[in-house]
Amino acid sequence: EKFEAYTGGIFSEKVLIPISNHIVSLVGWGVDPTTKEEYWIGRNSWGSYWGELGFFRIKMYKENLGIENSCSYGIPIVDN
Repeated sequence: EKFEAYTGGIFSEKVLIPISNHIVSLVGWGVDPTTKEEYWIGRNSWGSYWGELGFFRIKMYKENLGIENSCSYGIPIVDN
């Protein structure tokens, strides 16, 4: 519920046992210049009205809804 209500900033929420129930795309990372906190930059599918114009920043390593626990990626194959 807190993630659904996200409007900006570096999101973090401590959850004892996070359960994945939504797919997002991580598109980058950054470091807050003031707090030095590292974060992922993600794109959500809920439209530009949500979050930071459809994007979000979420804390790295812990208190991040388990976003680093179940990741998938694709590797393009170039056929010559």
